[in-house]
Amino acid sequence: MHVRVLKTGESQKWDEFVMKEPYAIAWQLFEWSELVENHFETRFFPFVAENSTGIVGILPLYLVKPLIGKSRMISVPHAVAGGMLTEDPTARENLLKAAIALSMDHGVSGFTLKQYKVKMEGDLTIDDNYYNRELNLEGGPEAVWDRISEGNRERILKTESDGLVLEHPAEDLKGFYRFLLRFHRGKGLPCVSEKWIHDLVNLGMYSTAVIRKDGRIVAGTMVKTFKDTISFPFTCVSGESQTNYLPAYRLYWELIRKYSRDGFNICHSGRIPITDKVDSFRLGWEGTRYKYYYQYYPPTGQTTEFSQKRSWKRELFSSLWKIMPLSVSRLIGPAIIRQFP
Repeated sequence: MHVRVLKTGESQKWDEFVMKEPYAIAWQLFEWSELVENHFETRFFPFVAENSTGIVGILPLYLVKPLIGKSRMISVPHAVAGGMLTEDPTARENLLKAAIALSMDHGVSGFTLKQYKVKMEGDLTIDDNYYNRELNLEGGPEAVWDRISEGNRERILKTESDGLVLEHPAEDLKGFYRFLLRFHRGKGLPCVSEKWIHDLVNLGMYSTAVIRKDGRIVAGTMVKTFKDTISFPFTCVSGESQTNYLPAYRLYWELIRKYSRDGFNICHSGRIPITDKVDSFRLGWEGTRYKYYYQYYPPTGQTTEFSQKRSWKRELFSSLWKIMPLSVSRLIGPAIIRQFP
């Protein structure tokens, strides 16, 4: 068995391997690297482990150079997961050695593996403070309805007489982006660029969906599809109250019902901290719980994903961002996001 960096012209081999592997994630596809490189000026190192039968493992590793701070190697930056993919123990060991060697060659501070479900063995710091739920969509909407929490069913039923209308795929990307930008500013969070949203849609695996009331957007999300799964990144609502949240429950349910009828099998909750400190409309959809494993090398002195988002500096920044003029937050938000891949 040997490990090498795949050539660009061999990307089809890479994607064929990703598509057949049960633990594969959309962000491990080769085309994701092109999008990330164009937006964030990263350098992609598609490591493969091969034996006589072909590829038996991959590691999508990126050299990330933030505007401020040290460069670092990360498996799939600007996504919540997408680490090493292999079921072969020898391939795991060899790919890990290759990552260490590459980090040393480039003189970076270390590397991060963003694993989902599968924890890598080795001398690594582990942050396992996030999870995802996989809701089973099999059996059609009626069966799925019985699987979600009673509280969510009640909230969905409350919206039946509210005159809410689903628009999917939503054609007004500018309108969706303005709504998303205001939501993020209100949460004290920088927002991605409008071009990033457009490019995600152009990628083909994303679409946008909105719920309108009297013609106005009251909830929105992106819909990501991969194999037989769906998820809802970039969900946004008009304010932080249970009344404002109700349209999001309707939005999620209408999309879940639609994709269940279309033969999709799993709906992902998206990354949720073990504290469950997220907008409540993201909870209560039930499903099997699986962990993310953010693993760091070298294993000492690491600022983890979980600790980074809970520092006093982060709290201060969030408070200031909420009072930032919208035009300013739109201008500098994408540059700040680049700092936190």
